[in-house]
Amino acid sequence: MLESTSHRTTWFLRPSRGRSAFVFAIAALLLLGGIILLGMVSPGAAPDIDDLTQTPAVLAVVGFGVMVLEAVVFTILPIEATRRLWRRPGLGAAIGAATYGPIIHWDNGWLGLSTSIWIIAVVSGAYLIERPSSLARAICQAVGLKLLFWVFALSALLSDA
Repeated sequence: MLESTSHRTTWFLRPSRGRSAFVFAIAALLLLGGIILLGMVSPGAAPDIDDLTQTPAVLAVVGFGVMVLEAVVFTILPIEATRRLWRRPGLGAAIGAATYGPIIHWDNGWLGLSTSIWIIAVVSGAYLIERPSSLARAICQAVGLKLLFWVFALSALLSDA
């Protein structure tokens, strides 16, 4: 009896689809909540979208491709490389965050840097939580969170355009 009770109270700690959905939901709330809070801190620092020359469909397709590429290059590859070479996946997450913000968003000011580091930290955190149980689920977490971010960003861009 005691064992079944503990099973019900710790379902989110065991590797399962339910836990994966729970991790994704919490990470999504952290991701979008952090972006919204950072936008509230500095509302005038939004990116300039006057030069939005692509149609929304082209922008969406290109953006989805870029998000998948970013998830692979800045989350999955560094974490897997350091996990295999030195058994330190957290080091890979730190390397990914240290390179993603300054390399990709260096020209967007402090808001762009802090937002990009927040995004990569949440995506890498979800990947690290899921990775011990399943590589496939960890990859889905990273790519899914980056795509969720892109849907959010694209809707914000198109609503302002």
